[in-house]
Amino acid sequence: MPVLLARHQAGAEVRCTDDALRVLDGAPRPGDVRQLEGALRYALVRRADADVIDEPDLPPALLSRALHPLTPWESTERDMIVQVLLDHGGDKPRAAWALGISRRPSTARSRHVGSGSSPAAALLALAHLRCGDTYAQLAAGFRIGIATVYRYIREVIDVLAALAPTLTEAMKTIRTKAFVILDGTLLPIDRIAADTLYYSGKHKRHGMNVQVLTDPLGRLLWASPALPGSVHDLTAARTHGIIDALAAAELKCWADKAYHGAGHPVRVPFRGRRLKRWKRRHNSTQAKIRRLGEQAMATLKGWCLLRKLRCSTNRITAIVQALLVLHHASA
Repeated sequence: MPVLLARHQAGAEVRCTDDALRVLDGAPRPGDVRQLEGALRYALVRRADADVIDEPDLPPALLSRALHPLTPWESTERDMIVQVLLDHGGDKPRAAWALGISRRPSTARSRHVGSGSSPAAALLALAHLRCGDTYAQLAAGFRIGIATVYRYIREVIDVLAALAPTLTEAMKTIRTKAFVILDGTLLPIDRIAADTLYYSGKHKRHGMNVQVLTDPLGRLLWASPALPGSVHDLTAARTHGIIDALAAAELKCWADKAYHGAGHPVRVPFRGRRLKRWKRRHNSTQAKIRRLGEQAMATLKGWCLLRKLRCSTNRITAIVQALLVLHHASA
């Protein structure tokens, strides 16, 4: 190591700290002289102390730790990209031109090779959905940038949402049930008072309206796309085509008083205070049936992210569909 330092230090006496020597000894190919020379040239230019090379002065490729063992081809590819970047003084456009590739794929490939994006993205997205952790918390926990966290979560949610069944596909399963339970829920969001479109007069808060169909045992069958919280449950059910689909299938459906006027397939409780005894008994029996549907709501909101959504309202539908896919996969 002193011989290599003397070759590049241009007269000044420079030494390496113990931490820097430890990183150099733990390099993927510690016996590669060309790799060590490249790392020392990089450190001599970037060092904070004129007389000492410390661990932060070394190239990021040596400081990073992959989440999965790199194959020989991946190690060679990463070393080549880092070396070309060093040879061109960190100029990414010139390095990409020298490698014969565009700048964006080169940087993207560098991130992919060093991070093991597929397993990390899945674990990170699950932590975000289940625990509701913020991007900053996930970035600190996984030791990656906030922009990378955003990209991983968005990609995983989009992939899962694409697998979610449509209402037409879900009706194939629903037709095999004796009856279904229809209910709506409000997913709270962070909006100011001026956003009246998302304000629910029933719940006295801002949110997004989601309609849910469950089977007689309270298992979640289908969840609708999200609509603004000001939309009434009956209007939302008609907008999504739920009422027409149930009528076409001639399937019994139980729902609460919000769905009065939905038509024959949807059975709702009687309204009024002074009801006859048989009507009160009917409402009590129906409430016991609809209570099973609340289990599906509790299961859905077991994902902490849905307890207070802070993302764009345009992303909430994809999040709900992704959670529906995960629920069916774990059932």
